[in-house]
Amino acid sequence: MTVDRFPEPKLKSPDALDTLLRERVAKRDLPAIFLGATNADETIYLNQAGERVFGNAAAGEVNEDTLTSVACLQLVDQGLATLDDPALIRKHLPELDGIPILEGYEDGKPVLVPSTNPVTLRNLLSHTFGSILPIISPLMTRYFEDAGCHNLFAPGTKVSDMVTPLVFNPGEGWSYGYCIDWAGVLVERISGLRLDEYFERNIWAPLGIKHMECFPTDEVKAKKMWVCIRNEAGEPQVMPTGFGLGRAERPEDVGVVLGGGALYGSQKEYLAFLRGILRSDPRYQGSGHALLSPKSYAELFTPSVAPDHPGMPTLVGMVNGWIPFEPATEHTLSHSVGFALSLADKPGRRRAGSGFWGGACKTNYWIDPATGLAGVAGTSLRNGQDPWEGFNIEFERVLYASLA
Repeated sequence: MTVDRFPEPKLKSPDALDTLLRERVAKRDLPAIFLGATNADETIYLNQAGERVFGNAAAGEVNEDTLTSVACLQLVDQGLATLDDPALIRKHLPELDGIPILEGYEDGKPVLVPSTNPVTLRNLLSHTFGSILPIISPLMTRYFEDAGCHNLFAPGTKVSDMVTPLVFNPGEGWSYGYCIDWAGVLVERISGLRLDEYFERNIWAPLGIKHMECFPTDEVKAKKMWVCIRNEAGEPQVMPTGFGLGRAERPEDVGVVLGGGALYGSQKEYLAFLRGILRSDPRYQGSGHALLSPKSYAELFTPSVAPDHPGMPTLVGMVNGWIPFEPATEHTLSHSVGFALSLADKPGRRRAGSGFWGGACKTNYWIDPATGLAGVAGTSLRNGQDPWEGFNIEFERVLYASLA
């Protein structure tokens, strides 16, 4: 049997991309912007423009979810974890056994009923566990306020602070919550390493990544891009201290290394991580380090949320709220154990089967196995729908048009 050769896209010229970046930063409606693209062997484009502290003439915060998913799949490859056996979760995450579901309030008191479905690692990695962030659920916001729940980003977080009610039985919906943070705890308990130590030993060092960090060190503070919000006039405005989200600002204040949101690093080094995923494709014949077995790589691009899954409307609604320019449907969108999946070609852009996601402060990425390409587009700006998403799509179009 012959195996198709893995694509090796190259860039004809960076000129159109450089012009796009320069002209957009000049508009002053976005903070600094970082753009990059890579094939399985090397970065083919990387550029940035703008001020690290907006308005005060670069490294941004990058997204951690997929690192934690890859760490879990590495444990699967080693025979130390399974995606679909509830016994794994019962053994290593007993806190999740029978965790209650918040059904509402009655006479001013929360109505909590035990969950009845077992929890699997697939539930955690595909966000079908039932956990939800209070910032996207008024019901959970009320519960957090009434119960005095702890902000996970705040100083002194403990694993017990992650034990919060669900909003549906595991496997019976889709919601964005503490799923990947629990997956990070699982990695720690199976490996015996703190999560950042696991990343260093099994992901960063093998890929030559030297400047990713899970703690706000002095080096991070000196280089990180300050988080911005939009003021009432719609203009970017830096947040005090430049962190945002209530994050701990000293290494000693970090109580738990969160699997879903504790990472500092550059887009350049995140491209190296995405290369490690691309090299896991069985068609890749190069000598670069692959992070996953072909089987686990295939899992990253296999839908875990079917079109008729009860959580599909929520997934579609979240992505369409995030990227309103090209509405997805239950037939063009899914989610795997690593990221969201585009199930249809985007004309002039990524091909069907591509994975994508982004961070809360607009650090977006995608991986396109059909083209052999991965890309990043990042800034550091809070809020929901934003001109950023339209620019992100334009970057992707110009990039694909610039391929040789």
